[in-house]
Amino acid sequence: MSNALDMNDALQRLGDDKELYLELLQVFRDESDSMYRAVDDAVSSGEAEQIARAAHTLKGACSNISAVEARRLAAEMESAAKNDNQQRAAELIDALREALESVDNEAQRLISAGA
Repeated sequence: MSNALDMNDALQRLGDDKELYLELLQVFRDESDSMYRAVDDAVSSGEAEQIARAAHTLKGACSNISAVEARRLAAEMESAAKNDNQQRAAELIDALREALESVDNEAQRLISAGA
C-alpha cells in the first residue's frame, strides 16, 4: 500500500474491478485541481460553511479512490470548519496540497502501469 492510495481497499469495495478503479483515478486526476482550488478559495474567504462544504466534497472524492492521507486531511479540515476553527483549516491547506500531489503522482503511475 502506498501512503497516497490504498489500492487493495479500493479494489475490495469495487469487486476487484481494476478497470473501474483506473477510471475513477483518472476522473479524480481530472477533477482534483478544481476541488482543491475550491477548498483553498474557501479557506482564503474565511467562511466556515464554505470550507466545510468544499472539504466534504474533496473528502468524498478521496474516499472513492481510497486516498487515505488526503481523505484524513480533508475530514480534519471539514471538522475544523464545522467547529468554527478556520485557523486550523488554514493550517491544513499546505499538507492537503502535498497529499493531493502524492495521490496524483501515484494515480498517474497506476494508470500508466494498468494497475
